Amino acid sequence: MRFDLNDLNDARVADSSFERYYPADVNEAPDAEGVYVFTDKTAEVLYAGKSCGQGLKAEIVSKRNSSADREAKRFRWFVTKSDADAEGLKTDWVAKYTPKFN
Repeated sequence: MRFDLNDLNDARVADSSFERYYPADVNEAPDAEGVYVFTDKTAEVLYAGKSCGQGLKAEIVSKRNSSADREAKRFRWFVTKSDADAEGLKTDWVAKYTPKFN
């Protein structure tokens, strides 16, 4: 399923990015808690992840050489208000998008 831009309006999202090129724009991700999605060139969600005690940038970089990394062309990040919000958002999006690599 393609990423739904209406998800940008979720109350748990405090800040978000425009679609970024992967991996070229990874350094633009913040060192904040949140959720990220990898997408292919058609915006199909391939993977939804959550920063785990580290910032989004470090978490996204840690996914290099993974299965999702090999197919990802773009990514988006979403800063959340809390770790609980990030966990809930990731869980909801995995259920909604059924990403290939989750």
